[in-house]
Amino acid sequence: MTKIDSIFQPKKGFALIAVLLALATLTVLFAVTSSHVVSSRAELRTDQILLARSSNAADLLRLAAHWKRDIGPDSLEFHAAQAGVRIRFQDVGGLVDLNTGRPELIDEIAETIGIDRDGLANFREWRRNANRLQRVEDFYRISGFSDASGQEDLRRWATVHSGRPGIALDHVPSDLKTPLSVLDIEEFDSPATGATFLVENVNDENRRIILGVIHIPASGPIRILRVN
Repeated sequence: MTKIDSIFQPKKGFALIAVLLALATLTVLFAVTSSHVVSSRAELRTDQILLARSSNAADLLRLAAHWKRDIGPDSLEFHAAQAGVRIRFQDVGGLVDLNTGRPELIDEIAETIGIDRDGLANFREWRRNANRLQRVEDFYRISGFSDASGQEDLRRWATVHSGRPGIALDHVPSDLKTPLSVLDIEEFDSPATGATFLVENVNDENRRIILGVIHIPASGPIRILRVN
């Protein structure tokens, strides 16, 4: 062996060890990364399934909000996934605000959906303490009434987003006019919001499915206030 060979031979051995260690490290990293990739794909698939189940209403609300701002009418029809979609906009000024509405209006809704006098008393006491509902469905919980069979009507007749003491008569849903017919309804006339809407999807069986509530200001960003 030459002198030069004797100098570089050990370095070749160290290089080989270094390469083997690098290969071993890469093998471990590959195994760990593959495991993470498989796990991440599984999580992603789960997220996609959950998103598919929950995002339809939010996606429709965003579409409806931009369409409403750009076009303006109170209904929208289009086809998606080979099915017809009919969107209906309800100005919340035509609904009874459970936080700010006059007691007479709330009383008539409560009686129609089955909340008794004791339940109403509980709610009035709760509201007098400057409490505010975040969701119309909480009306049942605060009143202490467990039979929520009238919740669908409550969602379509009441709101927590108008801020009105009265109700915009030109925007009252047709099926809400009957419960309020015992009142001199002209006395409760309030302006519409013109910007905040309950959004419904009317399906092929003509059943109305509430998607949520949107706020469309004259300028500034559109906001989704509620997704059902």
